[in-house]
Amino acid sequence: MYLKLKNFNIVDIEVKKVFLFCLISLFSISLYSQRTYIPKPTPYKDPTKGVNIDSLKTDTTSGQINNTSVDYDVSDLFNLNLSESERAQAKAIIEVFTEQIDEDSSNIGAYVNRGSYWATLGLHVQAIKDYDKALEINDQQPIIYYNRALSKARFFYTFDACLDLKQASDLGLQQAQTLMMQQCGKHMTKLNSYQTDTVSK
Repeated sequence: MYLKLKNFNIVDIEVKKVFLFCLISLFSISLYSQRTYIPKPTPYKDPTKGVNIDSLKTDTTSGQINNTSVDYDVSDLFNLNLSESERAQAKAIIEVFTEQIDEDSSNIGAYVNRGSYWATLGLHVQAIKDYDKALEINDQQPIIYYNRALSKARFFYTFDACLDLKQASDLGLQQAQTLMMQQCGKHMTKLNSYQTDTVSK
């Protein structure tokens, strides 16, 4: 009887070990799964950190509207939780665009991209200056009005920011129309009566 009981205990202990091993394996798999689904940010390859209008480099004189698709969440543009390395990278990219502007002062893409990186750093006054200069070169690009509106609307949507959204919308940028409807409700009557050719810069 003692031997049978001892064998039964060994089987019971073996079953408990197998059950415990399976339980630990499942637990570690679930931990690994949770770790796998955490997204890793890629700030400068991600379109949420600025709008690239490099398609404008080749043709800045025609009246044709280029690159009017904007596919990102606007709230991401106001996220200033940048690491020191991300800030250093943005500053280095700004230097590259500054060199391009020094070489060719009519390079509209360099002004817009540098403005996007100024905005990424939270320096919206510099960003607005770059967007203004880009609009002096070509005022028929809706993405410039759109980016300038986002910089003007750092904390809330003023009439000037909404006016830029209206101009971008009038030039064919659908996302500007959507954002204007969401954020500029109190300015809509004034915007609808405003002449589009007198947009302030």
